[in-house]
Amino acid sequence: MEEKLMDLDEAVRKFVKNGDVLTPGGTTQPVPSALVMEVVRQRKRNLTVVTAGAVDTVDMLVGAGCVKRLEIGFVAIHSPRGLSFAPCVSRALKEGIPRKIEIEDYTNLTMTLRFFAGACRLPFIPVNSMVMSDVAEKRVSEKKLAKIRSPFDDREVLVVPASNPDVAFLHCQIADKYGNAQRWGMLASDIWAAKASRKIIVSAEKIVESEEIRKNPNLTVLPGFMVDAVVEVPFGSHWWACQGFYLADKEFQAKYYKNAQTAESFESFLEEYVYGVESHEEYLEMVGRERLAELVVKKPAYSKPVNYGCE
Repeated sequence: MEEKLMDLDEAVRKFVKNGDVLTPGGTTQPVPSALVMEVVRQRKRNLTVVTAGAVDTVDMLVGAGCVKRLEIGFVAIHSPRGLSFAPCVSRALKEGIPRKIEIEDYTNLTMTLRFFAGACRLPFIPVNSMVMSDVAEKRVSEKKLAKIRSPFDDREVLVVPASNPDVAFLHCQIADKYGNAQRWGMLASDIWAAKASRKIIVSAEKIVESEEIRKNPNLTVLPGFMVDAVVEVPFGSHWWACQGFYLADKEFQAKYYKNAQTAESFESFLEEYVYGVESHEEYLEMVGRERLAELVVKKPAYSKPVNYGCE
């Protein structure tokens, strides 16, 4: 087996190129925040971002001028009032600040099915989610979707093309140095998106011995042979949560939301927390170790015992 352990900056520099199609994952938590911030720090440009659900990380990529195009199910960020419109995406669409972007919207299920088709190496897949919608009709006219006749009952079926991104990010709880990655909690479309991609970068809260991975093989969401780089990144999902490790940082979520309201305050945020630090470790120092310690899960939450039929 080939060891694939890399530093954060090395993995992004090696596998994320200007103009790539990137699926950053994080439709649910954990979110690959550290990987996304490294993309911003390295000032990657002209990316196409494809995802079933976009959160703060995608808003950051757009606000930093990294993105030229979005193919998404939705985009929203956390605010003190709950999920809200993504300010940087809104500015880019309406005002072209910092740069004008294109957007191609689908439903969450449609994007997930596109990744599923891509993972199975299918050219397209049927979908009912967008049938009879004006979005579907628009995409059909653009030749982004198509209507075909079922060979079994002659019904009209809407089909969508597969999505095969250049690079996928996936943040996991643990992985080994060979890239065998384990994640628990909500998976949403993240695993299909990763498997559909040509390159996969995994960030993990902790790098463990392979023996630990083999103790619970059913938790392995990506086998090492599919992974191109694995990076150990404690608090790699901050300011979102990572189940079993730490809670969401509500205070920092509110800080991001406040700073994202204007282009000027957002640029100040980037200068302080992204461009102004040279590494993820320095970023954590900026956030504050005491603050991070408050987020750490203090009590173990054991799953319900399972009886496999043994005495």
